[in-house]
Amino acid sequence: MRIHHYVLTATMLACAATGFEARAGTVSPIQSDATPLGLSPLADVQLAGSDGEAMDFYKNDLPDLQTTVNTTLNETQAVENLSSLALDPNDLYLTEASDVRVYFIGEGAGYRNTLGIYTGDSSEALTGDAGLIFPDASTSNSYLSPATDDTRTESAPLASGDFVDLGTFEAGTQLNLFLIANGANGGSNTYYTDSALNADGIEHFVVLATADSPYLLIGVEDLYGGGDQDYNDVVIALDIGKTNVKQLISKVVPIPGYLALLLGPIGLWFARRRNNTPNSRECQSC
Repeated sequence: MRIHHYVLTATMLACAATGFEARAGTVSPIQSDATPLGLSPLADVQLAGSDGEAMDFYKNDLPDLQTTVNTTLNETQAVENLSSLALDPNDLYLTEASDVRVYFIGEGAGYRNTLGIYTGDSSEALTGDAGLIFPDASTSNSYLSPATDDTRTESAPLASGDFVDLGTFEAGTQLNLFLIANGANGGSNTYYTDSALNADGIEHFVVLATADSPYLLIGVEDLYGGGDQDYNDVVIALDIGKTNVKQLISKVVPIPGYLALLLGPIGLWFARRRNNTPNSRECQSC
């Protein structure tokens, strides 16, 4: 997948010049009406760079995340030994209450995929409070259909940096993500961060933590059986706050050596899971 780096639009520059609130974004004029499996969007998609936090993300974080994605989750290499190279996707617990925001980074899929979330026991799957984050996680600026701007259309409603605010979640909340493969086109195959729920029994999500950052970088594989295992069919940044990210990192042992070189300029941590750690969900000092 090749994710393009965009120039700031006139709207973004105007906002930056006049000043605006940290969390008061502008709703995108293009909202997907897809409701696969009868699920509804949790909130409107908002435009990249349209509030203070989003502008900071767009200018200072998105370019580095794009570089890392193009280096480590690209179309030319599979992500192997997933269980030993990633944070546990089924262990995304919040240590402290946090506002949660999801930024769209990009996609390299042939499908028009749907991304959603639910909280609580991961085994409940879509029977609880499940809702959609990006009903159609498609963009015109993808590896499969490169473009030079951030044009949004009904069939490609997103641009890199677009985001959704999910609200405030309490400490102890488990965040469970799911992807409906080709959901915006009527698909129904669903893959979860809890791999025990996946029909093929394999991991479809990879979760990377960035040291001293509020973001988790998350990539998804949308094909049954793992497909090409590049985990870039949908790529997002999940903002859960620095403290929560630090606690997730504290549960794992970072891998030294060549992987540190692979991870690129923002120092992403691939990490090995600790096995049989009874207090892995308890707060640990950072």
